Amino acid sequence: MTRIENLRRRIEEEGQLYIPEYVSERVRNCINDLGWSSYTDDCINDAWRELKREYGRISGGDRVTAEELYRTECHIIAYLRYYFFLNYPVIRWILQKNLENGIEIIPGNKVIKILDFGAGPGTASMAISDFLEDARGTGIYENAKIKLYFDEGRSLFGKCYKNMLGGHERVESIRYIGEIGYRASSQKST
Repeated sequence: MTRIENLRRRIEEEGQLYIPEYVSERVRNCINDLGWSSYTDDCINDAWRELKREYGRISGGDRVTAEELYRTECHIIAYLRYYFFLNYPVIRWILQKNLENGIEIIPGNKVIKILDFGAGPGTASMAISDFLEDARGTGIYENAKIKLYFDEGRSLFGKCYKNMLGGHERVESIRYIGEIGYRASSQKST
């Protein structure tokens, strides 16, 4: 079995995209660490239905701000429980398929800098970090480290981002850049 096939087995299981248990554990730990574990399933389900309805409005061409979408901790938990688990495996699958086709869209064995703009809870950054960690186990990207730079308008998502990625073995540093951009632009206008 080749290294690529070994890596594929970590991402797909019997033709289905696979979410490792440690990812679910990270999400649970984030919710607990941030003190959000007391929210009821009813609250979270109501928030999920609101998100679904608002996403439908966006698809229909309406403008909805992030402040409207993710206005409470319940909305963030609803996102984490549903949309995070939809997007995370797809990102890993895309990286895997590109690697199988000889396209290394992530440079190997260096410090990799990632700008995650509109980062949400860190779905893409975590999927990339986990992909690189899984690839290390098969002899690919053995020494790659990641410097994360992220911007996220919702501070609740920013807290999730830092919580879930802060202890990741591949992540060398995390830097929130939105504040820097805001300071630079607000100083120009005065």
